[in-house]
Amino acid sequence: MKMIVPKIPTYDQFSTNLNDSTEDEYDYSGATTYTMGDLVKISFESDGVTRIFPENLQKALASSTDDYPPDSSDWSSQGAVNRHKMFDQYINTQAVADGTEATDAGDIVLTLDASRTNGIALFSVEGSTVTYELYEGTIASPGDLISTFTDSDIRNRFVESWYGYFYTEFPSYNDLIYYYDIRLISIIKITITDAIAGSYPKVGACVFGQSIECGVSQFGARPGFMDFSKISRDSFGNVSASQGNYAKLVDIPVRIDKTRLDTVQNAAINVRGLLTVFDGNNDSTDYGSFRVLGLLTDFRPVYESFNEISCTFKIEGAV
Repeated sequence: MKMIVPKIPTYDQFSTNLNDSTEDEYDYSGATTYTMGDLVKISFESDGVTRIFPENLQKALASSTDDYPPDSSDWSSQGAVNRHKMFDQYINTQAVADGTEATDAGDIVLTLDASRTNGIALFSVEGSTVTYELYEGTIASPGDLISTFTDSDIRNRFVESWYGYFYTEFPSYNDLIYYYDIRLISIIKITITDAIAGSYPKVGACVFGQSIECGVSQFGARPGFMDFSKISRDSFGNVSASQGNYAKLVDIPVRIDKTRLDTVQNAAINVRGLLTVFDGNNDSTDYGSFRVLGLLTDFRPVYESFNEISCTFKIEGAV
């Protein structure tokens, strides 16, 4: 089992080819009078200069002229703009290509400053192929290609027969993790493509950082999910349902090497209250159900013998 402690990129540490679907909107200005229904981007701190991340779209609820930041009673958050949805706290809100991108139209291309990191996780991916390319250098000055890996036919993991391959509609959400060599200065380029005509790739969350080896996952793991759908029944017995978002749950028993107990516990302390990537797979398994972006809610190791320390990681995923 591994944890990836997230690195939060700044504006100059990433680039993407995606349109943000709000390019006609502008950054909020306290000197401007807005009317109900106006949309603005909120991307500055109160000094009006410092960039914050990710950009957020706001909708005016009434006429408003305020100093920065805007009065929350006059505005309603519409969430992160399209190109930044993969970096907000929600998995179920996906960044989407639309085929009108200025470069690599129809694909999602993302370049990140991967310096001092060695793991990247992509959640709620829809598409056919994901390619990872690791380079020396910086985003402004890329160097030589170090390594490349292509995760092919990710949608086809849900196909159970040739008949289904050609005719069946099936879910295509994938949660993927790629580990690479850690370097002092490097960048990683991720390209997500969709081979189905008329379809475009999507990604719900992108998280990268340094991975920490926690131990060996044991039999008895319990994956599941929380359902936020709304279901009601009226006095006549009629049922109405509205499908909502979901969040993963997983309990993973882990055997911890006695020499690493303090290291693992310190890592668990450092990620308290922080959305973290948990990968419950060992080298012999590859279950997406064991990959969770979420919160560690319980970590209490049991010193069972001189050579045996065990613990169940209880994890609640992000929506």
